[in-house]
Amino acid sequence: MLSLIISIVLFFMGLIVFIFGYISKYELVKDGYIEESNLSKVTKEKEELSLKVDEADKVLQELNKFSTYVSKELDTKHKELLFLYQMIDEKQESLAKKEKEVVKKTKKVTLDEKNEERSIKENKQKTEANEKEEHQFTTINDELKVKNILKGNQTIQEKIQALHNAGKSIDEIASTLRKGKNEIRLMIGMGKKE
Repeated sequence: MLSLIISIVLFFMGLIVFIFGYISKYELVKDGYIEESNLSKVTKEKEELSLKVDEADKVLQELNKFSTYVSKELDTKHKELLFLYQMIDEKQESLAKKEKEVVKKTKKVTLDEKNEERSIKENKQKTEANEKEEHQFTTINDELKVKNILKGNQTIQEKIQALHNAGKSIDEIASTLRKGKNEIRLMIGMGKKE
């Protein structure tokens, strides 16, 4: 924009120098320093110069209009560019907020998953411990039942039936009572018939 203004100013200065040169030449003819025959030449040149000045004026008016148009367009583009930068900044802020939210949610989900895994492990350990205790209790309870059965004044037949009903296998009953397996089977079979 500045270079355009400088070039216009230089053009006008050159034009003014040129006009003063012709005017001074005309004055010389008028004062008699130049001949009359050259006067017609000077008049023609003056008319040509006047036409050129008019053309230069029109060109300057067009340049002025064009510079105004360019200035308005630059201003419009500048405003559009500022608007786009503002939109980009807003989008970046929005994305940064969303990213922070996603990170928070991810951390929360990860923490929840870890807590859930820890809870599952603790429950599994408690369940295993409870199962062991229950198994030990069942084993002790079964042993007490067997001892009570063996201590009682029951017949062998009644003891075999009681142990069998307590869930003992034929091998376990045979080893506990120190009897043969076939004998135990026979007694269990007889107990079912009665």
